[in-house]
Amino acid sequence: MFHPYRKMAFDRPRHILLYWGGEITYEGGTMSYRPMMSKKLFRINQRISFVDLVDKIYEFMEVDREQLKLNIVFKHIVSRGVYSGITLTDDDGVEGIFDLFDADPNFCAELFIETEEIPHVHVSNNVGVYGMGPMMSLMHSTMDEQPLQSNADPMMSLIVFLFQITSVKLI
Repeated sequence: MFHPYRKMAFDRPRHILLYWGGEITYEGGTMSYRPMMSKKLFRINQRISFVDLVDKIYEFMEVDREQLKLNIVFKHIVSRGVYSGITLTDDDGVEGIFDLFDADPNFCAELFIETEEIPHVHVSNNVGVYGMGPMMSLMHSTMDEQPLQSNADPMMSLIVFLFQITSVKLI
């Protein structure tokens, strides 16, 4: 059995087409991508893990993983001329693609990449909160415009924050 972290060479390179910047559509009972122009064809010479595949896709797309979350949809055939999509989320999904590579030497995987912007909380009350995590930014935004001092006790700040959000009166 293949271990997801062990690299295993193929007899010949395998090809993957990447599509992004468009949208997945369903017409006539089949899945498609508009525009149907791939952005990248790459080949792999060995099995890779889901994490390695995601890293490669971020690299090919030249986007910041702090800004965008990727949703990777594998286009697979259901019956002659009918295609559907499966969202890849782990090594098992990637292994399924490699099973298809093993079964058909001419198989070329098609991956449709959807992006989702990662929301960031930014507060502009003359307190520099850029680069803080969402919890600290939320604390700043709810604490009566009082900036947290860098030398403040984090536990006390959390207690004050929890007190403030639980004592808000609803009108």
